[in-house]
Amino acid sequence: MAVLPTVWLPDVELTYGRYQTRLSLTGIDPVESGTREIGIMKVIGASVNDVKQLFLLEAGSIGFIGGTIGLGVGWSGA
Repeated sequence: MAVLPTVWLPDVELTYGRYQTRLSLTGIDPVESGTREIGIMKVIGASVNDVKQLFLLEAGSIGFIGGTIGLGVGWSGA
């Protein structure tokens, strides 16, 4: 059975922690910008239904584009 040197473990933990921090910051930024967008839309007179429709349209289009790209990559790799 191979024993890993104890020097590698902190390096792996630091690398993992760095990526985890980057991912969490990536998740926080869209929430802050979305809150700002909702506030601006309400100031100019948008209803709750208008805001909901806009975000559903945005999420649907992003999902469709991502799915199309995923299918293309999957088919080209098969």
